[in-house]
Amino acid sequence: TDGSGFNMKFGIIYRPVDFVRIGAAIHTPTFLGLTDDFQSSVESDFEGGFGYDKASPDFLPFEYDITTPFRAIGSLGFVIGKYGLIGMEYEYLNYASSDVSPRDDAFASDFIDVNKTIEAKYTPSHNFRIGGELRYDQLRFRLGGGMSGTPFANEINTSSETDQSRININGGIGFREKNFYFDTGYSYTAWGTYQGIYAINNTPVGVSQKYRDHRLMFTFGWLF
Repeated sequence: TDGSGFNMKFGIIYRPVDFVRIGAAIHTPTFLGLTDDFQSSVESDFEGGFGYDKASPDFLPFEYDITTPFRAIGSLGFVIGKYGLIGMEYEYLNYASSDVSPRDDAFASDFIDVNKTIEAKYTPSHNFRIGGELRYDQLRFRLGGGMSGTPFANEINTSSETDQSRININGGIGFREKNFYFDTGYSYTAWGTYQGIYAINNTPVGVSQKYRDHRLMFTFGWLF
């Protein structure tokens, strides 16, 4: 599969007073044009001089388009003099607005059920993030967190393992000099997934998994 796509991002920041920042942004859907190509072959050699060669029929490249959801973002920030800052952000995106369509209209009917499934399976998601930094001489102390809402509709969200929402917490300490800085940070992310295997009387049967991700990061920098 190969292809390309594009999107556009617009944003604005307003300062009603010197220490307040109000922001808004829109990210357009990403418009992807993709092409699938496929070919397979098998070659076998057996004892006694027998052999078997088989190649798949020529597969005509299939071209199709994918449109991802647009995003709307609002933010609010406060600058506390030279002592620090705090910022909050809300993001909205509707996964159900995604769309898959073929370039050739002759295959359009084949994608009707696909897009109906997308509309039924997915739902708008609400994401929240908040973080701040406290400054003391050359030291910087940071703490933040966020929650990414589930992309799935209520009919599919049956437990914390199936909704695939995410929670993350981040913290760190930094040191700043005029031409040098050093940062260390820790990030924790938790989420769950559900993999359906089969269904009995329209009741899905599958495997639920819980994930916990811990990351410790270090950053060095020199300014010229």
